Amino acid sequence: MATVEERIRQYIASSSDAAFLTNEFLRFGSRSVVARALRKLTEDRTLFRAGYGVYTPSRTLTDEPYAGYKILRFDSSSVAEDFLIKMGVDPKPGLLVREYNEGRSTQVPPYAMIDVGKSRIRRKLFGGGVRYERS
Repeated sequence: MATVEERIRQYIASSSDAAFLTNEFLRFGSRSVVARALRKLTEDRTLFRAGYGVYTPSRTLTDEPYAGYKILRFDSSSVAEDFLIKMGVDPKPGLLVREYNEGRSTQVPPYAMIDVGKSRIRRKLFGGGVRYERS
């Protein structure tokens, strides 16, 4: 029988999700065993911790001189959007992103800005690198 860590690895490998919540892994074992497995997976960089209870998978670089380095598989805005969908929020591009996409601005947004509508979500992702606005 596979350990909780191995089962979580298989689940992540078979999924195309950009964000995983801790609650998704509770079917593999108790909260303490899952927390221990997630801590181990973040230490070996199979997962990156994006925020409180939010994890995102990594990928390994193959090109020299960075072969073997592990980086985020998805960008921060994709992780934030996937996280918000799992939390029941309908994410939309923020004002700065919309202006840039419509050609009304040449300024590239410096951080991920997501419109969360009337939602009161406040959870920080990537140390505040993802910002929310309410419309």
